[in-house]
Amino acid sequence: MEHIKEIDLQRYKNSLFDEEENTVIENHLYCCDICMDKYLSLVSFEEMDTAKSFLSPEFTERVVWNVEKEIRRKKEIKSNLKRERRKNIISYYVGAAIITLLFVNVGFFQSFVDSVPKIVALVEQPLVENGRGFNLDFSKRAVDKAALWIEEFEERK
Repeated sequence: MEHIKEIDLQRYKNSLFDEEENTVIENHLYCCDICMDKYLSLVSFEEMDTAKSFLSPEFTERVVWNVEKEIRRKKEIKSNLKRERRKNIISYYVGAAIITLLFVNVGFFQSFVDSVPKIVALVEQPLVENGRGFNLDFSKRAVDKAALWIEEFEERK
């Protein structure tokens, strides 16, 4: 980031720039502490006293009150968001409970539980294909076939 030259800061302080250039300098001053320190060092005590005369006596109180008001507003927004999230979570749980009750009512879970012993019995039974045992273990079958293929390949040599 390029810093603002002191002469330009002096011109900014004396309001010699147009509105667009003022905006560019102000944005830079907000972001750059070094340039802000340079700018503040250009302001004299007499200028500060003169500026104080333009401010109303309750200026500080109003600024503090507005800052506190903004903080309260942000806290209220956060608490509203938390409340809304809680409502959403409760809605999700209610929806899940309704679906579960529906499944229980139509017997979905019971039919699933009743089918498990049938599946276990089916898996434990050896299947027969062309008169010899059929292996359900896919990886073992793949390894056996690969080994057989390698043996046949070596015999052809």
